[in-house]
Formats: sequence, structure tokens, C-alpha cells
Amino acid sequence: MDLCSTLKATSISTQSTNDKSNEPENALIVYRSKRAKFLSTYCSRQSFSLPDSYMFYILKHPKNAEMYQKMIKSCKYFFIKNPILVIPCLSYGRDSKEWQNLSNVKSDMSNLMSKIWITGKLHINAGKNEENILSSIISKVYRCDVKVFILYDQTILYHDLSRLIGSAEKIRFYRNVLVKNDNGSNVCLEKIVEVALKAKIISVYPGTILSSITSKTMKELLKIPHFSKVKFLSMKKIAESFDIETFYAYMKKNKFTKFALYFDESISNAYKNRLEAINNEILATKMFNYTPPLINFDGLDVDEYFKLFRICCSN
Repeated sequence: MDLCSTLKATSISTQSTNDKSNEPENALIVYRSKRAKFLSTYCSRQSFSLPDSYMFYILKHPKNAEMYQKMIKSCKYFFIKNPILVIPCLSYGRDSKEWQNLSNVKSDMSNLMSKIWITGKLHINAGKNEENILSSIISKVYRCDVKVFILYDQTILYHDLSRLIGSAEKIRFYRNVLVKNDNGSNVCLEKIVEVALKAKIISVYPGTILSSITSKTMKELLKIPHFSKVKFLSMKKIAESFDIETFYAYMKKNKFTKFALYFDESISNAYKNRLEAINNEILATKMFNYTPPLINFDGLDVDEYFKLFRICCSN
């Protein structure tokens, strides 16, 4: 049972060419009638070859989404007792102001009675005064196994975020993404990377968690076992608090991760001079025994930037 058929079967969203059926009260009637039809052939008493305790454990702890879908296809009992909608892709648009799935079917999360299991992509591009739109559905998330995780303009608690990004391979924080502790303080970048266990690509853009970078950030990142497995890390508007010397020492022995570091225009001339010295060393190197980073800052010559860009891409 794929997402589209599941949504249609449970009537999360009712689509019709009949204008009258699109009215909220009619949608509710259609929803109730379909649910009644679904339940009409359900048998509450089931006989399984395994003991009830085993079946209850399997029911409440499906190993993966594929197994759960096979279970609910085989018997309605499993869905009734543990109702979960498996959703490959869930998105929220700032223009539409609506939740949609992979097939662009609109989903009314406020009236959803089932839990959701997101398996592919979670993309939230919220608008003004919608910074908590992701947090509003956290209670409905049974499990999140997404590969792609993209946020715009969101404020989210750290323990909620940790439930969502553990399986994500591509993570992008655009525009005004803040991660908070329960006491309201900002969560630092390294703590987020720490729970992104399978991350391969991490991009952090201005106005986001970059504000939490401190002089300890680079040292703390290097303590994380899976940090060395990140293929690409991009950060923009980096403050002077970033420990460039610790990064430089790691850069000279790093052979796997591509770094793209864009520094804020507010950094001092002394800091710029250090960045320029590192770039000059990269430009002067003929054969690399490490992966050269792309380092950009206000005042860097455009021609030099593109030379560094080509070096970074080709090594």
C-alpha cells in the first residue's frame, strides 16, 4: 500500500471534480463514509499461529515501513490496532500553506487520526509567522526515516529534531532555522551533527544555527566519530569565532570531506589575512595529498575564487 492509495483509503484529503464535494462538511461526510466502509469488513477477533504476546510486539514494533505495509495489506487488524500512514515525501509550502505528499495530495494534518511514518524526504518551506509548523506535527510522527531533510524558517526543539534527522543523508538548513534546548538556549552546530548519524551532505545557510558557532565548534566536531564520513559540509556567513587554526590542521590531513566555507563580512583584517594565506598555499600546491577546501571571504579576488572553486571540485 503506497502513500497515494493509503491516503485515499483513509480519506486524509478528499479530492473531487465536484465543487460541492470540496466543501468542508461534505469532505467530512465522505471521510466518515469511507472509514465506515473500511471498518465494515474488519474482524476484531483474529487467530494467528504465533502467541498473542508475540503478535502484539510485532504489531507495535514493525522493523521497517516495508514490513508494516505488508502487515496491513495482509490484515486490517494491524492497521486498526496501530494506524500508521507511510509517507515517502512530506512537504509544506509557504505559498500554498498546506501539507502535501509525494503525489501533491493535500493532507489535513490537524484532523489526522493516524500516526505518520516518513520514509524519503521532509521539506518545510514555511512563511512568516509559521516558524513552529514542523513542531505542530511532531506528536503525529511515529517514525522518520528520511534521506533528505530541508528546513526554512523554523524553530524546533533539539529533542524533536533528533527524532527526525538520524537517518538523513542530505541535511540543509536555510534561512532562519533555530534549534533550541528546553530552556530556550540555542543548540550548537556540533550537537546537531552529533545526532545526524548518517549525514553525507550538510549545508548551513545565513540566519540559521551558524549563530551558535563558537571557538570550540571545530574541536567538538572532530570528536564526533561519524564527522569524518561527511562528504560535503557547506557553511555561509561564518563568524570570526570559528577556530581557523584547528580547521587548518585538520584540513592538511583530511582526504574525504569537501568543505565550502563562506565567512561573514564582519571578520577582521587579521582574520582575512590568515584566510588569504591558506588560500595562497592551496593555489600554490600542484599535487594534493589532502582534499582542498573552498574558502571565501569579503575581499577575495574573483579570479582567485574561481581558481579555488575549480581546485576544490577537481580534487
